[in-house]
Amino acid sequence: MHKFRPTTSPLFAIAIWACLTSCTLAFEISGITVGDPVSKMASIGEDPVAKDVEGPLLIQRFELPGGNQLSVTSDRDSGLIDFIEIDWSGEAAGQLTDIPGVLFGRTTLTELRALTGSNGFVRKQNYGGPDSAELISLNSYEDLDHKGQEITFVTRGPMSDAAHGVLDSLIFASSAFLDDYWGSEKLFDTAYRPIPLDALAAAPTH
Repeated sequence: MHKFRPTTSPLFAIAIWACLTSCTLAFEISGITVGDPVSKMASIGEDPVAKDVEGPLLIQRFELPGGNQLSVTSDRDSGLIDFIEIDWSGEAAGQLTDIPGVLFGRTTLTELRALTGSNGFVRKQNYGGPDSAELISLNSYEDLDHKGQEITFVTRGPMSDAAHGVLDSLIFASSAFLDDYWGSEKLFDTAYRPIPLDALAAAPTH
């Protein structure tokens, strides 16, 4: 794993200040968060376009305004959300994310490293890789504000210049869920630290 050595991120510091002054809610994607009951999905404002049952899991897919695809996986027994993924449509109308200043199709892996303060970690069994002529990178971070939850930034870029790959998907999930389905063995950047997701979501745009 690339050993990235970022300088101190001004936005990271601003985010922490913002959280100290205004953070009260958990980080959300499209109005829902990990651990929510499935009934909370009504706040998405769209009906699912597909539903699949895979063993103990219920997977529901939504098409959002702007064309982005949202996938929500919940445990059928507990009725709680374990996994949320939003995939960029490729259209400008879908570039906004739930983290101010972070945009699908524009924010690069280099910028994400600077924002988070490290290169994060990967799971050895699911770390991305080549996809046709492009390289898919998965950079994950534990949520400092809510133990047992983590975010993964999925970037896509040229094989020869992965650092300038751009954000293509966001995944927010239960760490225990990902340990089960993606594998529990991890490789950490030496500069790694958990990130304050609530704070980043509350930070002002620049």
